[in-house]
Amino acid sequence: MIALMSPLLLISDFKKLSAYSGFFILCCILSICFIFMFEIATIYARYQGHSIEMTYSDESGKVVKASEEKMAEAFEYEYFNYAMFPMFMGEVLSIFEGNVGILNIYS
Repeated sequence: MIALMSPLLLISDFKKLSAYSGFFILCCILSICFIFMFEIATIYARYQGHSIEMTYSDESGKVVKASEEKMAEAFEYEYFNYAMFPMFMGEVLSIFEGNVGILNIYS
């Protein structure tokens, strides 16, 4: 994606825009990596028997420390939710659609 944007770096009017877009692309890639790293580290720690303190917000918005039942329920999750990945990528795509709108304004 950065390679596709590199010709924009040569146009003086678009240097700031392409740097801004590149920053958001980098943030999207890093967020995917951090999500997977957190999942792997948490699952590994859980299977090694390390206790993990968890909190959550109840219905009234009060932050409460999770009980053992809530913690056991929280760790019964999918490793990868196929339904949510397209939604995440849709958010990434909306960033590019916004940039296309800005490019149209410039032209």
